Amino acid sequence: NAPDGDLLWVEVGDTPGTTVDVYSWKRNAYGSIASPSPFFTMFNDNFGHPARLKKIYNVYVTVTLGGAYDIDLQIITDTGTTTITQTAGTAFTGILTFTPPSPLSTEKAQLKFINNNSTNSVIITDITVEYRPLGKTV
Repeated sequence: NAPDGDLLWVEVGDTPGTTVDVYSWKRNAYGSIASPSPFFTMFNDNFGHPARLKKIYNVYVTVTLGGAYDIDLQIITDTGTTTITQTAGTAFTGILTFTPPSPLSTEKAQLKFINNNSTNSVIITDITVEYRPLGKTV
């Protein structure tokens, strides 16, 4: 296993001197840097409380954005997907706050970040989900 927890494996060609391919399986997050809208998806998280409902209020993302930006955050829950957009015309370094139109009640959530302006870089250094566990179980 790799230090980041990914599973690695190697395939060697059938004849001596052929190429060696190294593959990895990502268990936590995945994404695409392909245009026109690169994305990054986190794993489906129950925030350490399986089978317990939570109410999500905000998602705070510490970022460095290389220019004008148009970022979508999709919060994927048991009941559907909520998309929140942040846009601005200049570069930015700091914390973006994504607030759903109303708090989301869910057992678990998955976050997907979409860079709709793929010509500028997006560096995510921290993600914080503001939520409250509810007394109800699923």
